[in-house]
Amino acid sequence: FSALYHPVNFHGSPDFFSQGLHGIIIRQSLVGKEGSGMGHFSVSVVGKDRPGIVAEVSRILFEQGCNIEDSTCTILSGQFAMILVVFHPKADPVSELNPAFDEVRSNMGLMVTLHALKDEEVVHEKAFVGHPHIISVYGADRQGIVYTVTKELARLKVNITDLNTQVAGA
Repeated sequence: FSALYHPVNFHGSPDFFSQGLHGIIIRQSLVGKEGSGMGHFSVSVVGKDRPGIVAEVSRILFEQGCNIEDSTCTILSGQFAMILVVFHPKADPVSELNPAFDEVRSNMGLMVTLHALKDEEVVHEKAFVGHPHIISVYGADRQGIVYTVTKELARLKVNITDLNTQVAGA
């Protein structure tokens, strides 16, 4: 997988990419430098979008002595979604920190989930082997487009690092 094309035909496979998916950003698979997972955990936040979600979640983490090391957030059809990788000096902070989010769960109607990370799940460097590629697919909307395209990419051992889909027009 060495070039950017549109549409793309992988090794005699049907031309899945002419059938309608928008903006897959991919990078070839790699093994990154792993860190110590001790005290690392993920925080997932989902709920109806409104101002102040990031401020409240980051306030709680700050007040609990946490450091946000990696984050991403987006809005999908009016639903806010955020994932954070956070460090706390205690080896198992999840059980102690989980109740601190009860306020935003009830007052803001958010689903907040904490998950302890193992050593091998924490990668600090974002170096990639090979070259990044962007694949854009345009076409009529239909069920199964994302599955069909990503199944083929997985078969080719392509690591998808960012995926954006959008139904446009009518």
